[in-house]
Amino acid sequence: MKKILSSILFAFLISTPSLAQVSIGISAADYGFYAFGTEKTNPGGAQAQDHSESGAFEESSPSLFVEYDTGVATFGLDIITDTIETPTNKNEQPDGDNTVKGEFKNHLTLYGIFPVSTPFFDGLYVKAGVGMVDLEGITTGITSSYKDTDTTFVTVGFGYQYDTGANGVFVRAEVAAASYDDVSVTSTTASTAGGDKNVVELTDMLSANAKISVGKSF
Repeated sequence: MKKILSSILFAFLISTPSLAQVSIGISAADYGFYAFGTEKTNPGGAQAQDHSESGAFEESSPSLFVEYDTGVATFGLDIITDTIETPTNKNEQPDGDNTVKGEFKNHLTLYGIFPVSTPFFDGLYVKAGVGMVDLEGITTGITSSYKDTDTTFVTVGFGYQYDTGANGVFVRAEVAAASYDDVSVTSTTASTAGGDKNVVELTDMLSANAKISVGKSF
């Protein structure tokens, strides 16, 4: 996936300037995230256990984008400017509460916007893209912390663009969904005398968002 992202970014940069129009803008979005998580504690030991739980949460965040209109389709780069923090989930244990949390940083999306013609009105489009996000600060309880990692995703959506006619300013409203690749990270500290380390696995990671954007074409 990283090679695909690099190829798309390279194509984005070398597109023919004479056929294109550059736009920049800002978006505000409400996100919903879902994942199924499993922590494998004391793996390989006599007290090995798997703790699994699904969870969902909502978050609002702005993002910035830059786009390149080829005349047939528009290709863009969007980055969420805030750190998205997951809620802290708590699992009560006899020897102390076990909690887990994490952070999403540098949520980057490379996408294409493709106009959809209808006999009623203009402005409808479909959107598809790929991206990458860093997962940092994953901790569980007081004994386990995990190395930062990253994952990739694909996204699809649709929306409507209204061109105001005032100096290239436009407004968009869109909805989209994304599916993220599974993640597995190993604790930085051993959980048993034999050196076994806990493992956290995140699967079925999904998100959906509703977004309003304001941009300007040059």
